[in-house]
Amino acid sequence: RLWRNAGNSCSSAWGSFQKSVNRQIRTKGWNRGGNGDWRKRAFNKGASAGMKEVVVEKEKECFRDSADECVDLGNAAAREIAYSHCGIMGMNSVSKKWRRNCRDAAVDQCRGQVFNQVKDECGSPRTSDLRTLQNKCRNKVLTMIGDRSEDYDYSEDLFSES
Repeated sequence: RLWRNAGNSCSSAWGSFQKSVNRQIRTKGWNRGGNGDWRKRAFNKGASAGMKEVVVEKEKECFRDSADECVDLGNAAAREIAYSHCGIMGMNSVSKKWRRNCRDAAVDQCRGQVFNQVKDECGSPRTSDLRTLQNKCRNKVLTMIGDRSEDYDYSEDLFSES
């Protein structure tokens, strides 16, 4: 019932669900001994363990079995960053290191798109697989551009402030 009350959503598994479970355990007194009563101690221990087991089950369901929640969180964070960057100030980039910035942006874009590409090809990856695949993006981008990361960026000279 606590999971339903928390919104029955993986977004609540980030903390509010665990906090409400811990609060419920304290409220019911399941975190205390049984004042010498072995039955009460056993019940409290079992009730507390059962509640914590549900937290672990929901976290596993939300964070390990599918990377959907992780990707949704990353997308939401990206939207907030974009709004912060574009919404008030517009394009305000001061840096002129275009080649390096473009390469780094390509790596980040790859990391962000791996989930959707894998999902389209063979279904949602597990979170651990997603992280492994995302870690391949830098080398893949460098290989695709001929690993020209050491090339001199002439724009730095042209636009440097002397």
